[in-house]
Amino acid sequence: MVALGKREGSSAAVAYLSQFEDDIFVSYAHVDDATIAGPNQGWVTHLTKCLRTELARKLGRSDAYSMWVDHDLLHSHPLTPQILERVRRSAVLVVILSPGYIASNWCRQEREAFFGVARSMQNVFVIEIDHIEDADRPAQLADFSPFRFWTRGPREGAPRPFGWPQPQFDDQEYYGAVKDLAQAIAVELQRLKKTQTAAIATSHQQPPTPAAASSESGQNGAVYLAHVTDDLEFERNNVRRYLEQAGIRVVPSAWYSLEPTAFRTSAAADIAAADLFVQLLSGIMGKRPPDLPEGYGQCQLQLALEAAKPVLQWCNSQLDLASVEDDAHRALLERATVHAEPIEEFKQAIRRRLHEIRNPAQSRPATKAFIFVDMDSADRLLAENLCSILHTHGAGYVLPLETQDPGDYRRDLEDNLSSCDALMVIYGATTSNWVRSHLLACQKTLVNRPQPPRGLALLQGPPSPKDRLPPARLPNMEILDCQNGVSEAAIVKFLSSLNSAAT
Repeated sequence: MVALGKREGSSAAVAYLSQFEDDIFVSYAHVDDATIAGPNQGWVTHLTKCLRTELARKLGRSDAYSMWVDHDLLHSHPLTPQILERVRRSAVLVVILSPGYIASNWCRQEREAFFGVARSMQNVFVIEIDHIEDADRPAQLADFSPFRFWTRGPREGAPRPFGWPQPQFDDQEYYGAVKDLAQAIAVELQRLKKTQTAAIATSHQQPPTPAAASSESGQNGAVYLAHVTDDLEFERNNVRRYLEQAGIRVVPSAWYSLEPTAFRTSAAADIAAADLFVQLLSGIMGKRPPDLPEGYGQCQLQLALEAAKPVLQWCNSQLDLASVEDDAHRALLERATVHAEPIEEFKQAIRRRLHEIRNPAQSRPATKAFIFVDMDSADRLLAENLCSILHTHGAGYVLPLETQDPGDYRRDLEDNLSSCDALMVIYGATTSNWVRSHLLACQKTLVNRPQPPRGLALLQGPPSPKDRLPPARLPNMEILDCQNGVSEAAIVKFLSSLNSAAT
């Protein structure tokens, strides 16, 4: 029960890579393309047609490449030596992994025929359409990170393939996953094409022609977008597409082997070539194999820190850190570089940070301000995110003294208020009573200063919504709306006002 047999696309289609008979060979179990009442074509048929269209867009023409896939052969037809030879003479293998694929002897023979020829892992793309236990995966595919085309259903968490039995026109999960797959395959075909062209030029004893600059060159910089746990694949793909559309090169361009040594080597090479390390985090730790006890997520971060790369991380602002049981993973989520904000705001923060890295003279205003960040212990993480942004833009800061002694706390508060250039009070998870009492306490000290601070701000953070009016407000105090997470744009605007007040 397999999917093989005819070349899809224009009847005039020729292989994109001249040294191969076909560019792409799609291997799948016939049971995964069976139709049900209503739809007139199977799930695999629809997928390959969508993939063919997307690849035509990526490569320029529908006849620019060839794809070998069959929608007609039934399990009663033999798997001929000619078909197996066709597998061997294909550049890329696309596997549609499912319980049916694992059970199929035909699929096994196709896979072994392809791997029987020396291959790079970059030449294989695994589409997972059902939950597969690690122990059940074919050994040759065990180290591949698949393109996941399924999610958990609402009842009992049953796996549900994207677009089953046929996708609707507004099925963003399905069509987004198809675009991601087509992009990855197109990048690999283009890489192989460049290798082939260089080899031909060398054989003719001619110097290779320099490749023209393309959108992959990353004219606006390069970002290493770390691999994520399965629950964040949709968000990661969303971020990647946004950055690529902005002319930013995103690495890695292909999936890594999950074998720890190979994973470290590949990740280190890509991180070294990037300007910025970006990582999306959830409450899930992710896999931690025995020979990679820190896990893949922490491994990537550590490699970035060792390479002295700037780091930006994200988590959902609704994530309850207290619910994260693993101490090491909770510590990772509590890093000052983690932005707890909507993903759309985080995408913009990536572009701003990348611009700062590439244009340091323009991105670092001479703030030279010393800011007292007054906060309750409940808002410690929010304060650390704020302080990270202040530091990025050249401002100094001080947080309240952590002490249980009321006298020491009061003296520290008065010292900070007497010496700061600006005061920022955080109103996030703390109570409105705390905000009111602290603003009143601050006012008592501020009125005795010979010169007032250059700026006052009340930062309203999550959770939202906050009251229409804050419980108290000092004269000339700004309200910074950061209820969806600390907004770097709002902080930069406040710092600019301090610069103006200093001149």
